[in-house]
Amino acid sequence: IFSRCKPNHCLYHFFLTRFWATHSEKRQQNHLRARKTEWVLPPYPPHCTWDNMVRREFTLAALLVLAVVLPALSLPWRKSSASAAPPTSSSLPFRKNSSSVVVDLTDDQFLKDVYYSDPVWVIAFYRSNETSSHRFALTWEEVASKVKGLVRVGALDMYRNASERESWVADAMKITHAPVVVAFPSRLTSKKDKMPTPIPYKGTVNTSNLVRWALRQLPHELVYRPRTALELKQFHNDTKGYPTVVLFHNETEMPPLLPTLTLEYSDRLLVAEFRVRSAPSLSVAARHNVTTLPSLLVFPAAPLPSPEGGEADDEKEKKGRKKRREGSPLPPVPYSGALELQPVMSFLEPYLLTLEIRDQLREERKKKADEEEAVKRAAEAAEKARREAQKRAR
Repeated sequence: IFSRCKPNHCLYHFFLTRFWATHSEKRQQNHLRARKTEWVLPPYPPHCTWDNMVRREFTLAALLVLAVVLPALSLPWRKSSASAAPPTSSSLPFRKNSSSVVVDLTDDQFLKDVYYSDPVWVIAFYRSNETSSHRFALTWEEVASKVKGLVRVGALDMYRNASERESWVADAMKITHAPVVVAFPSRLTSKKDKMPTPIPYKGTVNTSNLVRWALRQLPHELVYRPRTALELKQFHNDTKGYPTVVLFHNETEMPPLLPTLTLEYSDRLLVAEFRVRSAPSLSVAARHNVTTLPSLLVFPAAPLPSPEGGEADDEKEKKGRKKRREGSPLPPVPYSGALELQPVMSFLEPYLLTLEIRDQLREERKKKADEEEAVKRAAEAAEKARREAQKRAR
């Protein structure tokens, strides 16, 4: 086909003319049937000249050679990479690395610590017998070190051994390849005691993107956001009996410290942010003696009022008891340290509600929710009975 062959005897011309004839006939059949004309096929395609045929013959031959040679060259490379030993710089499994900040989980630990828990978890599902997972382990260690304390970082090995079945958690979540990163939101963001939907990571696998994505999984909606002086006052009035923390700052995004405190001290402390970005907000900050940004203020919980007719006869004590009964908050306590998780938690420890009070508040809230649910069900049953009575009367 590469020699001085005539166009009519050319192999390329042979296949092209027959393919073109069949294709053209099918393409024009319906169109010309309406006109009731006869389709006359040319002896060969108009574009099938000698120069074009020779050029296309070389192109076709080159494509055939590449289609045969490249798979043959890639097979040994694929085989060697699949059987190659994992790099020694990785840290899989994570539990064998004493300096790792990643929590290496099993299926039972996942069910106990991750499933329907208060903190936010981001978990990497990997296979310790695959090279790609070993390369990913270094990136995952960097992510865990950068979000340490803010988000719980874990890893789950789906590979057991050749004779055992893989992780049932991965099977339940329909994870078929590795590594895969999945976020498990806090149960505090769920409704009706249901587990929040896991969120898989779909971006580029690198440290910076994974860190930003992991911090976005924090429950920012649990942090109060008063924007004016009236809303801030209403926030204090609605949270009587709870210690509150308000962060005055001028950033465009919420610092990840606030939702983390909300998760750590659930029902023991209420967290809010106040953004100082206008003249009215500056006056509110000045009213609270805030001169530098960011500034963290703690409003302690007002003690319960003493019963009437107590032994306190002092006039000053009576005025103080009346003021507390009216709900006026105690003066705020400023925090002067670094805005990091551990120092802030140490500072807030004396102002938290006790575990007994927290459990009591939770029990009261649950009892109230059950009563409301019972009233709602009774109303629905009464409405259903009324409609059935109307149907029978008709």
